[in-house]
Amino acid sequence: MDTCVVETTRLAVGPMAAEAERIGIELAPTIANLLTPRTTVALPDAWRGDYTLERASSWVTEREADSTCLLITDRSERPVGLLILAEVPLTETTVDVRIGYLIAEGAWGNGYASELLQGAIEWAATQAGLTSLTGGVDASNRASIRVLEKNG
Repeated sequence: MDTCVVETTRLAVGPMAAEAERIGIELAPTIANLLTPRTTVALPDAWRGDYTLERASSWVTEREADSTCLLITDRSERPVGLLILAEVPLTETTVDVRIGYLIAEGAWGNGYASELLQGAIEWAATQAGLTSLTGGVDASNRASIRVLEKNG
């Protein structure tokens, strides 16, 4: 999963540190700007609230240890979200990938989530042993429910 790269018409998605370096930004302030109280409201309690640079750095370290976290940028190289992939082994040779995403508040309503998931599904179809993608959403998040339904 660490080599996951997704490109769509409007988005580029790749490993957080590599993408931050590629576009010349610092990762901790970027993460602090993406993880706002509104974007994290439906996420686990430990992810909610305001982010200082120190908390954002800790969040990056934690994600790198437990999952594959990818930075989403638009074609102008502006960070617009995060894609998180976590492998769940099904057999010795197959895995399910749990997929989560977060779109920056300033990018809501642009169709990025749908485009992102379509790109992720296309990428997943090329990965040997990856048999399924599983996504979940908070029952109150109607927009994300529609995105998941639309993308199957």
